[in-house]
Parts: sequence; structure tokens; C-alpha cells
Amino acid sequence: MTPPTHLRKRARNTTCGHARWRRCAGLSLAELVLALASTAFVGTAVAAMLHAVAYAAEGGNEQRDLVPKQRVSAARIADAVRGAKEVLELSTDEVTLWADDLDGDDDYDSDEIAWIKYDASNDRLEHHTADSTTHTSVAVPIGDIPTLDTTLSGAGEMAVTTWVRDVTAFSFAGDATPTATALVTWRQTVTVGGQSDSQVHAAEIGSSQ
Repeated sequence: MTPPTHLRKRARNTTCGHARWRRCAGLSLAELVLALASTAFVGTAVAAMLHAVAYAAEGGNEQRDLVPKQRVSAARIADAVRGAKEVLELSTDEVTLWADDLDGDDDYDSDEIAWIKYDASNDRLEHHTADSTTHTSVAVPIGDIPTLDTTLSGAGEMAVTTWVRDVTAFSFAGDATPTATALVTWRQTVTVGGQSDSQVHAAEIGSSQ
């Protein structure tokens, strides 16, 4: 029996003829490999882009931490030097200042002396003074100043304040004769994460008085 016309038409429409074989057969192996390669390439590009964005954000955060540390360090040293009356000792990692003549006797007293020291083992800059709660001020002969900080520290009478951390390199420079030093210069490198910043600064003794 011959099937009705509408059934024969549907059968023809759902049957792949020889001429239409490639259209009905799906993707070839080469096309599939190309599609997978394209997907992998796009995935790699997206991953690289996300990594770059994350790295840039991290670097931006480190830079935001780096700049204030550099500025705070420079400002504190400069204020101390400009407010001081005299440089008593100077080395690459330490400067000893006659910070002020508190009693007006034009002589060095133990509570008038301050040290700015670079602690390389801990990457920090420190400010040392006699501890006013435990130390009674005494006159200090100029010859005793080189050992005064050791004496105060040994007696537990030294107050130490950490000014700035993450200082990975530091050096002072000045006149070879400390008491004649009018200008103190220093170079400091501050490092936060993978970001570093090195700067040279200078300050003149007593320029704020």
C-alpha cells in the first residue's frame, strides 16, 4: 500500500540524502580540534588578563603603603636635625644630636641628647632618648658621649621609639668633623612587598630654631 502523500513528504524531509551527508554528519575531527584549540586559547587569555589585573591591584596597594613610609621617615629625621643644636657624632647608620638645651646652661646633659639609628637586622629606623621616667639627667662631658647610649641602655634608662619599618637600606653622610656639620644627608630605601623606593634627603642643623 502506498502511504499518504503528507507522510511520504515528512519521511523525505527527515532522511539524509547522499548530497547532504556532510551537513547531517556533524563536526569533522579537524573542526573539533580547531574548536577545542580556540576555546583553550581564549581561556588562557582570560586567565592571563585576570592575573594581570590582580597583580596591578596588589602593586597599587604596595605603592600606597610605600609612599607614606618614605615620607614619614624623611620628615621625622628632617625635623629632628633641623630642631637640633649640634651634631655630636655621625656614622653611616647613626647620628647623635644635641637635641635641645633644656636648662639653658649651654652644656650637654644626658636628657638633651638623642640618637637616630638604623637597625639593619630588623629593617627599621629608631629614635633613642634617655627615659624620663627612669633616668635622672646629668651633665655629660663630650668625651663620654660615644658610650652614653650604651650606658643608658645597660641601666634600662633608654627609651626607644620605632619611627619607620621596612627600611631595607640606609646611610647617613655629613662633615668628617661632626661638631662642624651643618648639613646632614641620608639615603634610604623603603621596600613593601615587591615595590622599592630609594631617595636622598638632606636637612640643615638648627634651621628650624
